Amino acid sequence: MSNYRLCMYIFLILFVILTLAVASGTIDEIDNTALHDFHGYGGIWLQGITIFGGTYFLIGSSLLIIFSLLLTKRYTRAFLFSSVLGIALFSYQAVKEVIARPRPELICPSAETLPFLSIYSYPSGHTVGSMTFFLGIYLFVLKRDFSLKKIIPIIVVPSLVAMGMVSRGDHYPSDVIGGLLLSSIVILFVFELTRIYDVAKYVEQALDVLRSYFGFKAD
Repeated sequence: MSNYRLCMYIFLILFVILTLAVASGTIDEIDNTALHDFHGYGGIWLQGITIFGGTYFLIGSSLLIIFSLLLTKRYTRAFLFSSVLGIALFSYQAVKEVIARPRPELICPSAETLPFLSIYSYPSGHTVGSMTFFLGIYLFVLKRDFSLKKIIPIIVVPSLVAMGMVSRGDHYPSDVIGGLLLSSIVILFVFELTRIYDVAKYVEQALDVLRSYFGFKAD
């Protein structure tokens, strides 16, 4: 078993334990105490950085990156980046709907920027989106090494986004921790697939089928 798969399993176990604790309410007292203690911490600066986990930023930036990759014919990178974002979005929305945790009473709950996104609290969509976006660029767009020393600087922004969401009172601490864990699981899952399978070959085969169907010739 690879170290990446082992880490994925560890994160998955932690995520399941945390999710069960949230669903059963056993962590509510700790969450409420931590939320009130941390609320307002960092002020406008920390709360403002949450824009890097916002829906409009993530959708706009992701589409720009994907279109750029397609225009430069880096189809495998576009596929992997799109896949990791899609899996993360589906996973976090599914968990939100199943757990259906209300937003903190500290704020007036509202939809997360766009009406088709869940208004529930666990896990934090900003955290999942930011973590998946920045790590996805690093691993699947830039094709950099997956080493702890090199990844730590990449997760600084997602970590600040997570802290900002708690500071704003939009999420409990367990919401953002769950978001970081869920995003890490998705990232490791897709990364492990790229190690096991020749994704580039399958992408090229799929493109050949599409070219043949629509009558296009390969470049």
